[in-house]
Amino acid sequence: IMDNMKQVAFIGDPHGNLAGYTAVTEVLNALGVKERHITGDLSGKLSPDAGEYASAVTRDQASFTRGARDAAAQRNSSLRNCLKAGTRSKKQLAHMTNPRAAMLEAAKRHNQNTYGKFRDIDPTAKTNAGNHDDGAVLEEIHKDNYLQTGRSTSNGIKYVTLNGGGAGPDKEMGGVENPDSRADFPGKDEWRSREGKEILLQPGEDNQIDVLETHCGLPKPGRHNDANSSQNLDTLIERERMGLPKVGLLVEGHHHTSRVHFGWDTYTQETTGTQLEQLTLSPGVLAYNTVDPNQTSSHGSFAVTKFNDKNQAVQVDEYHVVNALEGIQKVIHHGTHYADHENKKVTFKGVNKTIYSEAIKNDFKPSKELD
Repeated sequence: IMDNMKQVAFIGDPHGNLAGYTAVTEVLNALGVKERHITGDLSGKLSPDAGEYASAVTRDQASFTRGARDAAAQRNSSLRNCLKAGTRSKKQLAHMTNPRAAMLEAAKRHNQNTYGKFRDIDPTAKTNAGNHDDGAVLEEIHKDNYLQTGRSTSNGIKYVTLNGGGAGPDKEMGGVENPDSRADFPGKDEWRSREGKEILLQPGEDNQIDVLETHCGLPKPGRHNDANSSQNLDTLIERERMGLPKVGLLVEGHHHTSRVHFGWDTYTQETTGTQLEQLTLSPGVLAYNTVDPNQTSSHGSFAVTKFNDKNQAVQVDEYHVVNALEGIQKVIHHGTHYADHENKKVTFKGVNKTIYSEAIKNDFKPSKELD
């Protein structure tokens, strides 16, 4: 019976972890899971890999520009003499005088490169936009596999995707020195509120939603919350008041947990105390499986969800992606979550079985190709 169920893989927040994503893709190929959804945040932190000047413009562009302007104002400074002599190119001048444009250009190059590599690894995966993503570039690279705010149906499962939530990546774009940079970030409509209220509150019994996918989940103590999360909760509570069908499964990313969470959660509206009970799946975050010093766990995670003939999520297989010793990457079937919809309970059975073990595939080019 289980073999006949619909399978969907949910992958949370890769943040540029191409090696981990390669392992996940190879495991899903072996398991025969064809439907694959990323909850958003494919982009990593902006870095020198984003291209020429990227390191400067993303981390200290504003400070650099202020220093250049101060130097240009000083009589007989070397920079002032160079400017008088006309020995600076237009690109160098733009780098000094227009930090915002330089930051946006660096971000665009970084995202084009990152999204292209994710697409090359798995051209079939569908992706939401997270707060560190640029929706326009996602659509450019992933085309129809970019899940914009709206409805879709796949293998009989009815989805609604909500973009939005989270803070813009202004810290990696000189935002500490130039907080206004986020106002011009090309993906501002992705991290600002786009709750899809009209879709969720569309009247009629046919407004069935089997899976509601959103990058930022609903507000809960101890997790990342913002106005977008609260607005989504308000809308879902209003949906219940209108007597519309209950959302079957809420899938969320953004929270950066190293374990899969699957269960009936209770969310409380801050202003009224009204509560909403909702079956929720957080597939964890793939980015934990990186060398980023801000990540503290030893592994990342992802989930394969199985749906019955009523499109109810009844089983979630939890997988961990681990960087083992000596450059070996493993994928471990950590265990399986079973949902009892009648009693609204989830039980977990541990497995702890290694199903993939391969050398980590580095993304570096040989020196001779670079120079």
